Amino acid sequence: TLTARGGLRAERSFADTSMLYGQIDIYHAFDTGTSVMFGQDTMLTERAQNTAAMSIGGVVALSDRAQFYAEITDEVGFGSSSGNHTFGWNIGYEVRF
Repeated sequence: TLTARGGLRAERSFADTSMLYGQIDIYHAFDTGTSVMFGQDTMLTERAQNTAAMSIGGVVALSDRAQFYAEITDEVGFGSSSGNHTFGWNIGYEVRF
């Protein structure tokens, strides 16, 4: 599936060690059907065609190479996929070498 994304992000830095952000994205999937072959049977699954996602998150630098991050995302379908809704979150620790 080929998916296009357009979005807008606003961020605010605090004392060069932390950052908060908010982000809005619009996704459009150009091929919404996926087929899988099992012997002679073909299974067709539909994917959401148009969705919008809003994310809020933050990053705290612990050193020059390590940071802690967290993000909450709410995604909802619109148009022909208006019944779809997803909520998710990520939290983690990143080390760069």
